[in-house]
Amino acid sequence: GAWTSIDPLWPASSNDNFTITSNEITVSFTGVLRVKANILLGITAAQNAQRPSPGVGFHLNDTYVGGEGASSYIRDASGHDTSSVHPEAVISVVPGDVITVKARRHGSNTGSVLGRFEYTQFTVERLT
Repeated sequence: GAWTSIDPLWPASSNDNFTITSNEITVSFTGVLRVKANILLGITAAQNAQRPSPGVGFHLNDTYVGGEGASSYIRDASGHDTSSVHPEAVISVVPGDVITVKARRHGSNTGSVLGRFEYTQFTVERLT
């Protein structure tokens, strides 16, 4: 399925290394990052997305760069509508690069999976 942005609803902030807005991190240095995400994914009955197999991956300047985490399917029809995914990646960056995290449904182009923002955590660690 198509990638859908995850908006973690974190507070906007910035420092010497990063500028953080609602759903992206802009880098202000040349180096290497380790990015991690712990995401509780969910679907709604209105999405008609029964049995999606969710995946979450990191994107650099809107291009998928890997570190995709995938999970078993979510069975919406039975009331079980959440699953968790824990991707991690090492990404080389330059000033102005933008990092986002996006989710998609595997095995079908219909319906989508979305982050449950109240239970989502992202970590960005500068390695060099």
